[in-house]
Amino acid sequence: MNIFIDFLKTYFIYIITTLILVLLIYRTTIIYKLKNNNIINNLKIDMIDFVGNKEFLETNNLVSHFNNNIMAVMADGHGKNFVGKKSSKVAIQTFDHLFRTYKNLNNINYFFKNAFNLANKEILKYIDDEMGGTSVSCAVVKQGYLYYAVCGNVNISIFRNDEIIPLSEGHTIDVYAKDKYYKGQLQKQVALQALKDKRLLNYLGQDGFKDIEYYDRPVKLKKDDVIVILNSGISEIIPLLKIEEILSTNFDKACYKIKKEFEKRRDYKEDNGSVILMKYKK
Repeated sequence: MNIFIDFLKTYFIYIITTLILVLLIYRTTIIYKLKNNNIINNLKIDMIDFVGNKEFLETNNLVSHFNNNIMAVMADGHGKNFVGKKSSKVAIQTFDHLFRTYKNLNNINYFFKNAFNLANKEILKYIDDEMGGTSVSCAVVKQGYLYYAVCGNVNISIFRNDEIIPLSEGHTIDVYAKDKYYKGQLQKQVALQALKDKRLLNYLGQDGFKDIEYYDRPVKLKKDDVIVILNSGISEIIPLLKIEEILSTNFDKACYKIKKEFEKRRDYKEDNGSVILMKYKK
């Protein structure tokens, strides 16, 4: 009997080990294909994510190509008991499904509104009463124009002429306080205190979700423009000047250099890092 139990234990360990190896090989293959065949519709695409001191990666990224349109989505989850990881995965799957459903994307604002609201509803189904959710940044490139929408603190920018131009501000308490102060609705002392607070006010996975930060007008892309999408783990640790310096050198090594810079910073263990870069080649 003991011999049989030992055999079952050994066999079980063998099966689990084999599955892990297969998954690792599959993941490596996907990354290899991305890095060696990454020019789609005049966009050279690269992305990377890495774990800091967290138990697992809560960020999910997607770059999808359909009907000559490109969509990039970064979902950066937060919450205990895998809530953040589940939330970001559900968001990515929802955006991808709708992107392929809308075909020509004749009304991109309508697509953004539906995608964010549907993703929020789907996340609420999965997480039940658990606390957590995900920030999401979505960029769509259609006929040489960039359209974008953001909920939470995943930042999207354009790198042009050796300078990063932020396109989104985010939905954190410090941003809210700054806006209210300039509108004369918040006292200076209160605003200054709030500028230290980076907590999220708005994200997917809450009943009160309503705000989406849209583009004012689509951005006409120029040759060598780089669309830059960063999660808060990168944008709050690495200064924009350093990101500009990295992007000014070699695009093909930019993701790797950002990762190395992230690892050098003493606070890097506090969060995950995630980057999507798309360089316009036309």
